[in-house]
Amino acid sequence: HPVLALAAAAQSRGHDVRVVIPARFLPVATSLGLSVVPFPEDSDRAMHQMGAGLGSARRALRWFASELQRQAEFLLEAAAGVDLLLGTVTDTAAPTVAEARRLRFVRLAYTLVLPGRQPPPLIPWVSLPPWLNPLAWRLINGAAGLLLRRPLNELRRGLGLDPVGPIADYFAGAGPTLLGVSPLLAPPDPTWSFPHA
Repeated sequence: HPVLALAAAAQSRGHDVRVVIPARFLPVATSLGLSVVPFPEDSDRAMHQMGAGLGSARRALRWFASELQRQAEFLLEAAAGVDLLLGTVTDTAAPTVAEARRLRFVRLAYTLVLPGRQPPPLIPWVSLPPWLNPLAWRLINGAAGLLLRRPLNELRRGLGLDPVGPIADYFAGAGPTLLGVSPLLAPPDPTWSFPHA
């Protein structure tokens, strides 16, 4: 539970922490003494039922697009009164909510979702030559832009925010990415240009 571990560490250093997680993680979060806002379970289950391969990438992108408005409404309320919003890679609306609320935003990645020479998640061809992986990332980011840019910009327009450009910039460039991955097993590509730690 990387999010809960980070939240507990921040709380032990004197920060007030509010965690938005699926209700099934409540026992673990409350055992750590964390204040929790439970998120509806169905979206979390949907993410875990996508499988792998090209079909799963397509299902994931459609799910992200359909979840935008619901996530935004939920997070706008949950983020009232906070000064930093930490989101994961599935929190599609989080960078927009942070911008609308004028919050600092940090993205947590605990799987390697940084474009580069490693294969993208959800793609089965992990044994292809590494030089093909940047092309796979471009294809995924292009498809993500086609599916997500319109509903995302409609959401942002309703919040009085400027539209987004390249979708990869929206996800990776909204704030620094905190990498919860092994630097030995999954180091970020040296060509990755966005801030990360």
